[in-house]
Amino acid sequence: MLLDHPLFVNNKKILFQGLVFVLCIMMGAAIAMFPIKKALVVLSLIAGLILIFVCITNYRLGYAIAMGFGFTIFILSRYFMGAFPIGWIVELLIYSSFLGLLTECIIKRKSLVEGIYHPITVFYILYLLFIVWQAFNPEMYSVVGWFHFFRRQLMVFLLFILTAHIIGSINDIKWLFRLWFVFALVSALYAILTQFFGMPAFEEAWVMASPNRQNLFYLVDGFKRKYSFYSDPAAFGMDMAATTLVLGILMFTGTSKKNKIIYFLMALVCMFGAIYSGTRTAYLMVVSGIFLFLVMRGINRNTFLIGLAFVASFIAIMVAPVYNNLFINRIRSAFNFKQDASLQVRNINRAKIQPYIHDNPIGGGVNTSGGQGREYNPEHYLAGFPPDSGYLRAALETGWVGLVLLLLFHFVILRSGIYSYFHSTDKWIKTLVLVATASFFSFVIANYGQEPFGQIPSCFFFCICIAIIVKSDKISNNAIT
Repeated sequence: MLLDHPLFVNNKKILFQGLVFVLCIMMGAAIAMFPIKKALVVLSLIAGLILIFVCITNYRLGYAIAMGFGFTIFILSRYFMGAFPIGWIVELLIYSSFLGLLTECIIKRKSLVEGIYHPITVFYILYLLFIVWQAFNPEMYSVVGWFHFFRRQLMVFLLFILTAHIIGSINDIKWLFRLWFVFALVSALYAILTQFFGMPAFEEAWVMASPNRQNLFYLVDGFKRKYSFYSDPAAFGMDMAATTLVLGILMFTGTSKKNKIIYFLMALVCMFGAIYSGTRTAYLMVVSGIFLFLVMRGINRNTFLIGLAFVASFIAIMVAPVYNNLFINRIRSAFNFKQDASLQVRNINRAKIQPYIHDNPIGGGVNTSGGQGREYNPEHYLAGFPPDSGYLRAALETGWVGLVLLLLFHFVILRSGIYSYFHSTDKWIKTLVLVATASFFSFVIANYGQEPFGQIPSCFFFCICIAIIVKSDKISNNAIT
């Protein structure tokens, strides 16, 4: 950390007093010179500068602050009805934290890639270079649309570098997971509260202000989907499903009875959050993650009992004579593929667009399909076409070449996780790699029906998983307490 530099250590008291003095002068001047609204804007800018300073001088704390804002920016946006463009806050905090990491590497004369040179990192860079090359795609009309897509991809990559550098021991991984669990648990509790006591007035006003949001969040069968602090129910449901999966695996692999009870209760809360989101993909994520967990653990008494209990619970939900419960009906519909009308529509759309994919090996260009296509490339053939899938969007916008590259990237991550699990001799490392691999696999499955990768705050969880796999063979056990 930059705060460990002698310049800060030897003059800590003077620097702190000087900073407080300057801030007091600036805040007093803002309040005295400007009307209340402008003064608030100036004070917000001052607070932003303080946060940027903190992120640069302590990138670990900056990481935690960025994650906290990642969980809260959307509800703040809804509260102000989108009056302020606050979506860039998380990006700015991540860039500032990365700048702090880069500055530390320069001062201490150490390599930025030290400890993270791995096939996953190499393939990630190759994928980013392919996105850079997409800027010259002749089918794409808007460079602005490409820039916004690339900016998000670059942000997630830098977040991955940050996460990998934070991880130096098992204790660091525990800190990252505790951080995620705190924010995820608060999000799930908020969703549960809104389920039983109703949403705040500003949340209702935000939903009702758009017919599209009304149709997406309030289903025809009376199901009101919950989205908590997130941008939409799908993103919330998928993160709650992944968190439930992680807590469930930690519960079954743990040895402390106290911790097992805590993990169970937390998993239960997050599971209800996933159910109340009404995101059917979330239920498939839990099933797929448990499946890989059982396969990697192998057949033994515990996995047999877990598998038996899971199958019994699944059968009970599917065949129980309960027909008027909205939540159970929603779960059942996730596995009733033949009667899923939305799935049939998606299959028809995919069949229609396949000739375009065959004729355009590098795709139509990023941000040319769906709503982004209407915004950045309104005259494009793909503008307005609903991809409804991360893989389909990749095939449409980056062609079958980009789709193959994406699938290979996912394969490298999963293969590395499985390899690390079976070649590690440390129990805790094996457990953490198992958690990371099973969780990432659940997102790979979710990408068939949703677009989970690159979203905020999901990108933090994604980076934690792949960083654990990358650093698994380099983690020191000296810091275990």
